[in-house]
Amino acid sequence: MAGRYESWFLSARDAEPGRPPRALWIRHTHHRAASAETGSVALWCTVFDPSAGSPAAVKQSAPAFPANAVATPERF
Repeated sequence: MAGRYESWFLSARDAEPGRPPRALWIRHTHHRAASAETGSVALWCTVFDPSAGSPAAVKQSAPAFPANAVATPERF
């Protein structure tokens, strides 16, 4: 079976006049190596704010998303 890599992301930018621009980047990835039966997932979030110094980033990895990790109109 062929390997697979899938990545989805959302980015937002705040460019208020008179202030350095800030940005937010959220990414979800799913990876499965060609030789693996199962894959892994990761969630990433990075905040870019020049007034705060270096970008702040977090990443959480797991073997798979929980079955209840589904967004609906009633739940996110």
